[in-house]
Amino acid sequence: MRASVACMSCPSYQQEVVKKAVNEALEAIGGMKKFVKPGDNVLLKVNMLQSCSPKDAITTHPEIVRAVALEVIAVGGKPVIGDSPGNGYARIEHALETCGFKAIAEELGIETVNFEKAGVKEVLNDSPGAIVKSFFISQAVLDADVIISLPKLKTHNFTRYTGALKNMFGSITGFNKGKFHYLAPKPVDFASSLVDLFSKVKPHLSVMDAVIGMEGHGPTGGKPRAIGLVLASSDAVALDALGGSIIGYPPEKVDTTRIAGQRGLGVSNLAEIEILGETLEKVRISDFHLVTSAADILERVPDGLIKVLGPLALRLIQIKPVLGNPELCTGCAICQKHCPQKAIEMIKGKPHFDYSQCIYCYCCHELCPNRALSVKQSYLARKWMIGHQGAPSNT
Repeated sequence: MRASVACMSCPSYQQEVVKKAVNEALEAIGGMKKFVKPGDNVLLKVNMLQSCSPKDAITTHPEIVRAVALEVIAVGGKPVIGDSPGNGYARIEHALETCGFKAIAEELGIETVNFEKAGVKEVLNDSPGAIVKSFFISQAVLDADVIISLPKLKTHNFTRYTGALKNMFGSITGFNKGKFHYLAPKPVDFASSLVDLFSKVKPHLSVMDAVIGMEGHGPTGGKPRAIGLVLASSDAVALDALGGSIIGYPPEKVDTTRIAGQRGLGVSNLAEIEILGETLEKVRISDFHLVTSAADILERVPDGLIKVLGPLALRLIQIKPVLGNPELCTGCAICQKHCPQKAIEMIKGKPHFDYSQCIYCYCCHELCPNRALSVKQSYLARKWMIGHQGAPSNT
């Protein structure tokens, strides 16, 4: 099995520049007409993780959405923009407006959809050995004739990388997302459950916003980083294999990509992926700041020392969420409400962490709307990662 991924230069978010790059990417893989027929209801599944400005590089840029929507309209499709933010307490309408999606919809005369209000259906997970037994998926996703995933290329504190496959996690409504972390606290199990979900909501097409991505403590607490690309493919797994490789994560290092490839849900082997447009050698970024996880650190610790330390290893080599910027905390308690382990207590309007219960999923850090939370590495964690290009400082 082989796959094709278009990789086109897109140096800015200027409307005409994005339109050209998206058009070239789509034409390279057969054009929008290959995926959308006249009259099709087409869901543009954006990344709308939080209510934030496009300049924060957390969500899909509206110019990418505009360009793809215009391509859908040109072949007679009926696009609708939607997602379920990670923060179940967020006002979705406010998020649509703040992220720039509402303005695009009004300009083009198309609809937006509130995943929470569209209805929810419980879909059983029939994957062998499934940890999460069922998914509560928005009816807006299930009813679409065509799903187009529009992810943002970012690092991720828990999964290392987030792209086209993980973007479909937004198919799960509101607080139902927390069940994944509660039932699958280990990163590899969480990734396996995401792949289970992906098998139920596979997008027909993925177009990635890699014009400006995020490095460091993504998916919300990192820093914007210019990449200058638009990627497109009918194979979300292949797209992620390329996207991860561009920033320094080969497919075998990203559990979602690796597992999906092993299950035959897409192509994860770069040798079997035809890259159309820019070459990987040309666009690869050697100094992209990657996420530092406990797993990354343990890979660098001698086996003998790990055997001596035993269960203490993970306690000594710790990367934990903290209230790093208390002056930014408004006491909204979103971190507490979304903690799957109930490991956060609000005391005098500030979060306090019970690390004996924490599973280090970093949902609190990811969903904090004010960037008050940060990720702190222990002394040994920092020591073992000295010299590793992807080791960001405590921010």
